Amino acid sequence: MSCKPTYKGKRYNSLEELQSSVITPQQKQQALQQYSAYLDTIFPDSKVKDIVYHGSDEVFDSFKTFKDSNVEGVFYTYSKDSAKIFGNILSIMVNSKTPLIEEDSILYDSISSEAQEKLSKNYDSVITPNEMGVVFTPKQIHILGNKQDIEGFKKFTQPSTSVKAKGEKVKEGIYVNQAALSKDEQPVILGDRQISVNQFNITVKPDGTMFYDNGKEVTDQTTKNKVNVRKELQDGTLRSSVYNNSNYFVLLDNRIVGSGKTNLGKESITDPKIKEAILAKAITYKKTC
Repeated sequence: MSCKPTYKGKRYNSLEELQSSVITPQQKQQALQQYSAYLDTIFPDSKVKDIVYHGSDEVFDSFKTFKDSNVEGVFYTYSKDSAKIFGNILSIMVNSKTPLIEEDSILYDSISSEAQEKLSKNYDSVITPNEMGVVFTPKQIHILGNKQDIEGFKKFTQPSTSVKAKGEKVKEGIYVNQAALSKDEQPVILGDRQISVNQFNITVKPDGTMFYDNGKEVTDQTTKNKVNVRKELQDGTLRSSVYNNSNYFVLLDNRIVGSGKTNLGKESITDPKIKEAILAKAITYKKTC
């Protein structure tokens, strides 16, 4: 029987439940604010600023231009209910810089003949009064929650280094936990992480530095490894491997450490060939009873 994950003495039904529980309401609010700021950088010159929706009976993560009735393009709507009529709902941003403002409504898959004549005059999209519109190329669409969106958000929030006067370096940014995506697939941002090791509460900063409660930085590598083992266990990224009947944990940076009660976090493998063999057998760690 598999174990239910336990954190700070509390047992959870799943790893996902544990991950969501360690995110405070303030962090969720921070996530929404940061994601909103990120969305402002996508198609900043578009006349359509809101998140809109596209419905399709197909599953995909990128658009290809197609022809519906008498117009070639991709239709969208401000209404989830309207999009749902056509199947799966995609949340998207559209780049509508020079839209034709159509006085008549789009009938889902067509636009008026008068509008067709006007489209040759350098319009890149159509906006109508019934909460529908159309853009004409795939480059005008950004899908929220797909791989491109998540990678873009990671780059937006990644720690970066800038230089002030006299060479003073300033680090900026926050940590993004992809494993804790919300139902709307909006990346959840975490700030400092609290990890308990050897009866100490250790704060892990977004840049990876660690501090004890008294503010002293953690410098012992074995202690750092123990913290990372617990952190990666929470995130579901910890790997394990076996070599010569001995068990090891493998961290994200491919650091190989002991996994037992007496050698947890200790690094003892120095032979490059043995390291290679251990890494080759590493698999995602699943705790069992």
